[in-house]
Amino acid sequence: MNKIFILVSCFLVLGSTSSMAIEEAAYETILAHKNFEIRRYEPQIVAEIEVDGDFEEAGGNAFSQLFGYISGKNLSQKKMAMTAPVSQIHSSDKMDMTLPVSQQQKNAKWLVSFMMPSNYSLGELPKPEYSSIMLRELPARNVASIKYSGFWSEEKYLYNLGLLNIW
Repeated sequence: MNKIFILVSCFLVLGSTSSMAIEEAAYETILAHKNFEIRRYEPQIVAEIEVDGDFEEAGGNAFSQLFGYISGKNLSQKKMAMTAPVSQIHSSDKMDMTLPVSQQQKNAKWLVSFMMPSNYSLGELPKPEYSSIMLRELPARNVASIKYSGFWSEEKYLYNLGLLNIW
């Protein structure tokens, strides 16, 4: 039986008015609905960090640390391209999102991750400067996805998550 995970994606435009090519995670659309999609993602490598705070504060703190990692704040001082999506989930949801990796539930924390560029294997990625950033491979999975634009906020996240839960 395939589990379907829920992904609420907000794609960000960073820093420039010129067009940027941002690698997006490859997927196969299993079901296309006018309001959402069911997608099949193959295994992916992510850099992730678990942080405290409310939704926006945690997202901002984690984003800056992860962006620093891909911008050369790593032991090799290697820069990597930005990718999408950026994911943020409550860490109490971590076990369901990342099976078979075992993780204790931790209340009031958020798990934020950046997908790593597909041209890197787990062993080729530079080691993070900070031990709080973890590198790992996510298994293949089916995901319910909804796209929306605008600023990343808990209110928008919860609204779109609610839409996915009723469809």
